[in-house]
Amino acid sequence: MNAVITTGVLEHVGDLEASLAEIDRVLLPGGQVFHEVPFVQGFHGTFDYRRFTNQGARALVKNYELIDEGVALGPSSALVWILTEYLGALLSFGNDRAHFVMSRLVSKVLRPLRFFDAFMEQRPQARSIACSLYVHARKPPGSAET
Repeated sequence: MNAVITTGVLEHVGDLEASLAEIDRVLLPGGQVFHEVPFVQGFHGTFDYRRFTNQGARALVKNYELIDEGVALGPSSALVWILTEYLGALLSFGNDRAHFVMSRLVSKVLRPLRFFDAFMEQRPQARSIACSLYVHARKPPGSAET
């Protein structure tokens, strides 16, 4: 393969090292990999095992040549996610159905705040509170194929 893209995947795999080894196995030397991973996000999905800091995202491609890294979804998206879940839980009084409804309503009200990400993502501080991060790298051309 010449490229592998994972978006919102690596937090859901049980054995991260095995998954990364398989990506490395199928990726041709000189091939590129792009991982988008969550940082400040609430639990989602049935199997949700981990979050990644900036250093953690870079560690995903530690044996590769780094092309680019940065904020995929900024701090405003993280804030909307957390406030939606928080207010949904607070206003539902423990009722699952009410939580579902309240979370959807709160999300619609807060959604416009996400547009501030366009300004925030360029700030260096955004990486410390971003909703998700990305890392883009190239497998070294001299790597042995397996």
